[in-house]
Amino acid sequence: MCQPSLIIFAGCNGSGKSTYSRLLSNGITVFDYDKTFLDYYDSMPDSELREQLSINKTTEDLENLISDSFRQLTSIAFETNFNIVPKEWIHKANTLGYKTTIYLFFYFRYHRKSKKTRDDSNKK
Repeated sequence: MCQPSLIIFAGCNGSGKSTYSRLLSNGITVFDYDKTFLDYYDSMPDSELREQLSINKTTEDLENLISDSFRQLTSIAFETNFNIVPKEWIHKANTLGYKTTIYLFFYFRYHRKSKKTRDDSNKK
């Protein structure tokens, strides 16, 4: 039997989690928290409870997926922006013999001066 994996792609929105999770997940289907949240959010009528209900449903889906994977000792991968990653999941995965990998993504904004701006600063 192969050792199951728990792979966590963590980082802020726009940092590349979805892009790289497809490349680094070794064929494991990745639970995309943000996409699942938006699917629930878009499917609900507008109300003041819409956002919280969507968060609750998405979190429940992820918790069920994790529980089922642990029960069946199957590999699991998910994305998070640190809003939900209970430390107990990582501890339990290690206890069950999972190989745990966490990829951290950071968003850096690079600003390059245009040629005109560089030329103007050289004239001083």
